[in-house]
Formats: sequence, structure tokens, C-alpha cells
Amino acid sequence: MDQALKLLEELVKIESLPRQEKELSSFLRSELISLGLVVEEDGAADRLAGSSGNLLAWNPAELREAGSAREGSAREPGSGLLLVAHMDREFPAAAESITTSRGYLAGKEGSVLGADNLAGISIILGWLRAVRGKMPADWGIALTVAEEIGLLGARYLPEDFLTRFSRALILDGEAPVGTIYTSEPPAALFSLVPAERLTAAEAKLMLQYLEAKLSLAAIPVKVLYFDSPLPAAGIKRAGLLAAVRGNRQMAVNSWNNLIDEILQKGAINKADFSTRMLFSYPGLNFSGGEDWLIPLKQVFARNSLETKLLPSSGISEASVLTSRGLPAVNLGIGVEAVHTSRERVKLIELHRMIEVLENLSNF
Repeated sequence: MDQALKLLEELVKIESLPRQEKELSSFLRSELISLGLVVEEDGAADRLAGSSGNLLAWNPAELREAGSAREGSAREPGSGLLLVAHMDREFPAAAESITTSRGYLAGKEGSVLGADNLAGISIILGWLRAVRGKMPADWGIALTVAEEIGLLGARYLPEDFLTRFSRALILDGEAPVGTIYTSEPPAALFSLVPAERLTAAEAKLMLQYLEAKLSLAAIPVKVLYFDSPLPAAGIKRAGLLAAVRGNRQMAVNSWNNLIDEILQKGAINKADFSTRMLFSYPGLNFSGGEDWLIPLKQVFARNSLETKLLPSSGISEASVLTSRGLPAVNLGIGVEAVHTSRERVKLIELHRMIEVLENLSNF
């Protein structure tokens, strides 16, 4: 556990805002290679105008066993597990001051720790160190970018990489180890971009106004700011992203009504900005009794952990991967109060999750 703590303490000090993950990505690439894994960076950086793409890692034995003819093809059910964690974090970019107290790691002086999702990454690396890089031949790792601005990195994971796996575990849950989020609500992601005729100063003021109004909305809306173009979405300047819960049509109706309410106040005009739906996520809804979850629940039991099947109030990369045909669930990893100055991670939970991965990899 001391090694996992030391690793997490190192990770949270590295800058890793969405689409600015290059420094952290370089560090993690070196770590994974030193553990004997094959590591590639995909093309998400170009599509998202970011500094790094998603990092993809696997055991070189996978290529030898699968053979070049089968590389990228679908595997038999029950084989191929993908572990996923995201590299980016919300502001501030790094925790300069941290403290370990009463079994928790937290930020000091009001700083946000960044355990979401660096705790997940430290678990993966801690497990790999514990097993000396001996990852099962059909397992893989995806360390994604731009999760905090709409789960964007996971959208652009290469299809031929994902088809190597039959299920995925996301290590990003704000809950104790043993928790499996078996359902997530549907949601849609909308863009809101200032008109090109507006000056930078005018656009900034308008975005601040809209962000404030959206934060007071009666419906659940998560507003995200992006400060540079998003080529994959055809967006050429800074703007806002808004995640709205509900199925596709419900989310569209809620969003349109919300925009109409803002326009009725008269502070801005419809011609001052453009808005459209970028993506919709259908959510997920597993019973918890699926065959591919049985080994995980059995490992929890072997480690004296109670399995808790819970619905999630938000969406994660599990929704993205499930919608792309790869069944996935988000797991609790012991992180608390994410995105706040009270964010912290229970250190014993890091140790427990590393043990779960050790046992699962030997199942």
C-alpha cells in the first residue's frame, strides 16, 4: 500500500487538465513500458485538438497468442478484459500541497486532490507493479483523455482495439471498493458557441452569463467550459458544453426549453450563439447477474468485500463503451467528494482494489 500511496502522491502533482495531458501521458507511457507492456497512443489528440491521445497498453504475449491474422478481431465471450481510467482532471491542474492523515490522502489549503481519476490510474499501476507486469494475455489498459469535458476520449478509442475485449471495468467510482454501478441514466451533450462576429471579450462575457444561468437551471445540467476548438465536433472557438440527463428526445426538449427561458430574459439574442446536440449516451442498465460480472463478484467475496449493486446518478465512460458494444461498468475505488476542496481517497481502498485486480487476473 505504501507503494500505491507514493505513486498517487507523485501523480497528483502532474498537470493534467482536459486536452492538456501530455506531461502525465509521457510519465505513464514510460511506466507502462518499464513494466514490459506494449504501449501506443491513438489519434484522439488530433480529433480533440489536445496534447495527447488515449494511451493503449497490452501484454506483448497477446500478439503472439492471437497471431497477426486475429489482431483486432472479436474474441470469444468471456475473454478479453479492458481496464479503463482517465488521465485528465478538473481545475486546478495539479495539487501542489497534499496531506496524509487518518488513512486518507487529501489536498491541503483548499486544493482539489485530483484523485478523480488519478486514484484509478495508481491502482492499475500499483497492481502491475505487484504482479511485475504479468498482465493476462487477453487483458488491456486504456488511459483516456478529455473525460471531464464530456467523456470525449473514450468516444475515440480505436474500434480495432476495443474489439479485442468482451467487457470493461472503469476504475472511476465515488464509492467503496465492492461497489458496482450497474445502471447509468441516459444523457446528451450539447455545444453552445458564440457567434464568430463577436469579439473575444464579448464572447467571454456572454459565456460567463450563460454559464451562470445554466447553473441555476431547474433540470440537472452539468456545464463544462472548453477554451479552444474541438475539430471532431466542428467547433472553431471556445464555448460551453452542457450535459443534460434524459433520453435523446427528452434531453433535446429540456435543452431547447432551457435556452428559450434564457433568451426570454433579453440579455442576449439568439443570433449571438449557436447550439446543437453533439452526442447522446443511452446510459446502461445491467441486472448485476450477468455472467461476465460473476468472477468480479466472487473475487470481492474472497477478499471479504460486500458486493453492492447500485444505480449511478451520473454517467461515466462505462456508458460510452457499452453504447459502442463493449459491456462496461464503473467500480467504486474509495474516492470521496470529487471535484471539491474536500476530495480525498481512502488509502486502504487503494490496497483493496489492487488486491481485487491481483485475484481477478489469476481467476
